[in-house]
Order: sequence, then C-alpha cells, then structure tokens
Amino acid sequence: GSTDVLVELAETPDVVVLCCTDGETAELSALAAVDASRRPTVIVCGTLTTPDAIRLAVRCGAADLLPDVPEPRELLGALARVARQPRQD
Repeated sequence: GSTDVLVELAETPDVVVLCCTDGETAELSALAAVDASRRPTVIVCGTLTTPDAIRLAVRCGAADLLPDVPEPRELLGALARVARQPRQD
C-alpha cells in the first residue's frame, strides 16, 4: 500500500492522528512532503526517540506528540487544542 495517508481521500481531513515509531516513519515522510498549505493538522502517537524521527514530526507540522497508546483524556485534549486553533486557509 501507499505510505501517503492522504491518497485516495475525496477531501483532506482537518486532522490526522498518525501512530508511528522510530523505525516506521514513512507516513511522516509522506506528510512532510505535502505542501504545508494543503497538509492537515497532524497529531502523532508513538515512541519517537531519534532526532531524525522527531525532525520528521516537526517537518510535517505535528501539533502534538502523544505516547503510543494515549489516555483518552490526552487524545481528547490534543484534539480540543487543535479545534481551538484558527484555520490557516
């Protein structure tokens, strides 16, 4: 399959929650390659400990970095913060 999480979507979502680890960052790379004006807000869940993996999260504009399996309140809090941010269209 494709590593582009946005491929074949009829509409670009407002938010993408992406789960990844240091060794599995192809989806982050694909999102980082999307023009920032067309990229949805990204929340990353996972164990990113290497500088390269963290840089990819930054390059794809990650709004938050959560643990592998976030507590529901953590994920809901991240989504609420994203919802409060003004859209940059």
